[in-house]
Amino acid sequence: MKELKSQNADISVKSVANRLGEKSPGASSLNSPIQRKVHFSSRFFNLTKRIGNPQTVTAINLKVKSLNSDIPSAEQKALEGLQQKNDKTPHQLEYVRNPTVANWGYCIEEQLDDYASSQGWSTQVSVKSDKVETSQKSRPDYHQKIDGIDVYVDLTSERQSGSTGPHITGKLFKAGFEKEKHIVGADITYSSTGPKQTETSVKDLKKIQKKNQKRALKELDEYVPPGEKLRKKVHTDNETT
Repeated sequence: MKELKSQNADISVKSVANRLGEKSPGASSLNSPIQRKVHFSSRFFNLTKRIGNPQTVTAINLKVKSLNSDIPSAEQKALEGLQQKNDKTPHQLEYVRNPTVANWGYCIEEQLDDYASSQGWSTQVSVKSDKVETSQKSRPDYHQKIDGIDVYVDLTSERQSGSTGPHITGKLFKAGFEKEKHIVGADITYSSTGPKQTETSVKDLKKIQKKNQKRALKELDEYVPPGEKLRKKVHTDNETT
């Protein structure tokens, strides 16, 4: 596969109006046609029966829905960050390198983290039950204790979630919390897709090239016979191989 040359660094942003639901080819805002929803976990929900206090139920609903309502702003900031030519975050650079749905989600999540923190949510908290031997560490995207109830929330795409809240449910099962009664889980969702092309500076392009080459060399190492050494060289200039 040919490497990208520096003269290709100034990649213009092509219109993604059809994919993002924008009103015109020049628009830069996200206006997704799909209705985003909060999907509470079918196993970690039943709020009234499991929690009992109607005020706590209301507080949990409001907190989770408030975070969900900030997703469009996070999506917009993620798009703007990718459209900027310079100073991309590591997640944005990874999206430029490999524009997958998952990598677009990470771009949104890092923007949503600021909104979440301002509302009292902790981000990427490692959890594991000490009551279940088979439990493993799990990392829900967001956590907040509300009136003594641990509320865990995962950000995922609307297409990947559903009425059962599968993402957060899976993480809580992995952590060994299937029998806990003081836990509530929910998926919050985005429905946009990232741009196909973005503005990329020469500096950022070199970072992407370096990362691509390191990965390629790592994969090549698997085919080098035992006892032989592969001379590793990562190009940081404009040369190609």
